[in-house]
Amino acid sequence: ITNYQDLFIDSCNLFSIPNTYKDLITTYGNVNLNNSILDGNFSSEKGVYSSVADKDISLFNSTIKNFNSHGIHTNAINSKVFLQYSFVKDNINTGILTSYTNSHVNLNSSMITGNGNYGIQSSGQVNLNYSNITFNTNDGIFLTGNNFSNIKNSIIWGNDIYNYTQIQTNSGVTSITYSTVQGS
Repeated sequence: ITNYQDLFIDSCNLFSIPNTYKDLITTYGNVNLNNSILDGNFSSEKGVYSSVADKDISLFNSTIKNFNSHGIHTNAINSKVFLQYSFVKDNINTGILTSYTNSHVNLNSSMITGNGNYGIQSSGQVNLNYSNITFNTNDGIFLTGNNFSNIKNSIIWGNDIYNYTQIQTNSGVTSITYSTVQGS
């Protein structure tokens, strides 16, 4: 699916066609995914990909899983990712990747788990509340930008199967309150 305006998906199950190896959704507008499942069947590269500034990706009670690359990837300034009651899991690379400044990740009551690289890699802020980042092959959260991130009431556990690094920062500040982080 390639869309040039805002995209609203509600109560749908979208599966990749075998051997397509393209992104399931490439967007040039905002994406709202509600009560839905995006399943790459390990045949698509990314679940949702955005390369346009100031466009957001929002999930409510939805799952993105089984993609050959990232579950969600924003590659533009000011592109934000919002998840509530949602899962990003079992992708070959990173669960959620935001590549430019002011591209923030906000999770509320959600889970990022079982991804083959980082759970979340972000150049912007990462704000978690009642969320779990668990059992990703590399770090649970990798913060590449100089931002202030907040982790509240959350669990970050079982990530980085080699060094057990749960949170890695290049710079910036991370506030952790009422949370469980393995090794801390």
